[in-house]
Amino acid sequence: MKALGWRQPERNGESRAGPHVDPIEARQAPQTLHVAKQEFERQYLRDVLAHSHGKRSEATKILGISRKNLWEKLRGDKPPN
Repeated sequence: MKALGWRQPERNGESRAGPHVDPIEARQAPQTLHVAKQEFERQYLRDVLAHSHGKRSEATKILGISRKNLWEKLRGDKPPN
């Protein structure tokens, strides 16, 4: 095992680096595709707004959507800092 870089766990179940945390268990539960798409879209819209320095008319030209559509998509969203 040492040739592969593995560490032997201590007798109490902990490695020398601390308690073992399974990387799969450490992740959050997977989201539905719908929720993931919504989060991606909101973040993308925020990124484009930041790129356009908060100018919504410029952001809508980049995105190819109307100002009303942008407003509806970001409704309830906090303004970018």
